[in-house]
Amino acid sequence: MKTHIALMASLAATLLLTASSCSPECVDFADCADKAKAAKKNFTCVSGVCQAGSPFPDGGSTGGGAGGTGGGTATGGGTATGGGTATGGGTATGGGTATGGGTATGGGMGSGLLPVNLGSAINFVILAKTAISAVPTPAVTGNIGISPAAASFITGFTLAAPPTTSTTAPEVTGLVYASDYNPPTPSNLTTAVVDMQTAFTDAAGRPAGTTNLGAGDIGGRTIAPGVYSWGTGLLIPTNVTLSGTANDVWIFQIAQNLTVSNGTQILLAGGANPRNIFWQVSGGATLGSTTHFEGVILCQTAITLGTGASINGRLLAQTAVSIQTATVVTPPGGGGSVGNPQGTYTAKLSNAQAVPPSASVSTGTGNFTVSALTDGGYSLAWNVSHNIGMTATGGFRTGWAGFAGADAGTFNNFVSPIQSSAPITSTFANDVAAGKAYVTLTNGTNEIRGQIIPVGNSLWTSQLNTTTPGATFGGSQFIVPTDGGAVSYRGSWTNDVVATLAHIHQGGAGGTGSPIVSLSIGADAGGFSGTFTQAALNAGDTDGGLYVNVHTAAFPGGQIRGQLVKH
Repeated sequence: MKTHIALMASLAATLLLTASSCSPECVDFADCADKAKAAKKNFTCVSGVCQAGSPFPDGGSTGGGAGGTGGGTATGGGTATGGGTATGGGTATGGGTATGGGTATGGGMGSGLLPVNLGSAINFVILAKTAISAVPTPAVTGNIGISPAAASFITGFTLAAPPTTSTTAPEVTGLVYASDYNPPTPSNLTTAVVDMQTAFTDAAGRPAGTTNLGAGDIGGRTIAPGVYSWGTGLLIPTNVTLSGTANDVWIFQIAQNLTVSNGTQILLAGGANPRNIFWQVSGGATLGSTTHFEGVILCQTAITLGTGASINGRLLAQTAVSIQTATVVTPPGGGGSVGNPQGTYTAKLSNAQAVPPSASVSTGTGNFTVSALTDGGYSLAWNVSHNIGMTATGGFRTGWAGFAGADAGTFNNFVSPIQSSAPITSTFANDVAAGKAYVTLTNGTNEIRGQIIPVGNSLWTSQLNTTTPGATFGGSQFIVPTDGGAVSYRGSWTNDVVATLAHIHQGGAGGTGSPIVSLSIGADAGGFSGTFTQAALNAGDTDGGLYVNVHTAAFPGGQIRGQLVKH
């Protein structure tokens, strides 16, 4: 049974829900005293009474549906729009089919196409049922898991011993899980494998807007978002470009084998994100040597990567995964966005993020997955490793860096790693996506804390304190993409201090220096938020030599400042 956590809205206190108090999702309310609320879902059962407002769980909201249809047919090189078919080298838009070369766009589903829900399988970059093998030395970023086969069927990786609920390997930047490791790993893996198979079925069942594109050979094409289907195998002999935005979705349904020729690349344009690209393969998937691939492979049989191959995505196989000195990386920017929060997130826990900073020398890491539920809501899965001790307390909080936030859920055991999942409200899911949520663990007076951010990013924070008489304090956070994208930031402070300017300055603690980045002050002059390019940060000393400075009319040299810390 999955652990569920709840927030008592009236007291902002957290409780662990168990079957003895009420049904964990408080849906049928059979054993809740307040049966008048039985028809609603935005309630949590606390001490036998349904109460409103908890982030665990919620009905959420639904996304878009299928796009429209309705075009005719153009032949002899013409163009068909609105769902038609173009032949002889033409272009089909809005869901049509282009043959004889050219560009196929639309895929038939429109902008409302939802990503395939991977469930808890999203916690893995490699997941297989029978074997995971590698020719040394592979490089894997993300968790790997095998079930029902045991750890002995993971070969080519140097697994640390003895394992507990998980283990590590120098070839894996992440954790390794197997069905014969300590509970709850076996049951968690069983769920992940079921979720993987469900995702395969979901992807296979989406209505296709384009069928048999290129007669099973899509080499050299530029392909827009949508659902594409082949009743045969699919060959990719030369480079293919997927062009669309970060929120667009591609689903490729392949009835037989997927074969990618040696040296071939899948290229992305326009901000396309590999976490939204799904290759549903009913046969086997073979990526040749030195290929580069993008997206999630959902394979009914085996996945093989040749020597020097690489993928930004996931390898989810219902039999085996074999990689030969290959590189497998969790999709960059795998977190979601406000309004579309499903994705993967991470946190690094340390004393430096505690408010105020604590004396703890403990550390921790967390991996989190927000998944869409079939009823339109969301679920949150988490895996938090730490060394603060089993007598700790803590859980989730909502709040920005530099501020103590509101309780959002309490862990019910603190054996590392802390692993479970629960339904959450759309509000809390969007808080996670916005960077407005964190994990905290406290042992006595020693706290470690970690702001939750999308994977593929690093976090910088500064705790802002007054440099003049008064009790003003605040905080700021900067989310820095590892792929060189724009830095997003926000900050605020107390006591209604009215800012005139704010900057990142070059300089160490206690020193002063020139501003290198201007920060955008909000309309109420009580905070800042926005984005800037990473090139601006590179102009300064990024190893403890940068600070945030807030200027006011009364103190034009700066009234509030805080040293930037990279986590």
